[in-house]
Amino acid sequence: MKIAFTGSHGTGKTTSVFEYAHKMKLEFPNKRTGIFHENAARAPKGLFNKSGTDLSQLWIFTNQMQNEIALGYEYDILICDRTVFDSIAYSIYMKFYNFAEKAFQLAIEFLSTYDKIYFKTIKNNDFWFDSKHRETADKEYRYRIEDILMELYKRAGILNTDKFKLL
Repeated sequence: MKIAFTGSHGTGKTTSVFEYAHKMKLEFPNKRTGIFHENAARAPKGLFNKSGTDLSQLWIFTNQMQNEIALGYEYDILICDRTVFDSIAYSIYMKFYNFAEKAFQLAIEFLSTYDKIYFKTIKNNDFWFDSKHRETADKEYRYRIEDILMELYKRAGILNTDKFKLL
């Protein structure tokens, strides 16, 4: 089983991942439960968010897929901080349209690996504290990422399915 939390930065995805993993471990004590931590902050040379390059976005996207696949074999229940669609949204924001379109086609194929995707909206989950790797102070940036993500999930045809839930 693979569950993912998605949404713009500063919506409490990471907190939700830990809470959900704890819940799953209590509910299924005999299952191996693991977490895949958000990986953009580990991008080479810190190139992510607004300072990303097309190459760093490729790294984030492929690293997300690679780790989800590997950890999916290691754990019975895998809780992911973000989905493969998240790096595409940031790529679109940075105007890496060619990469985003190619990645989207691959992400559509990968979509079937998620059993549930929880979308944390800014309206319901507004965490306005800054950290060294998030740009939460730029409200327009955060809302634009959320809009792009919603459009990607809509385009993928997942919005009105049991697999997708707004939080």
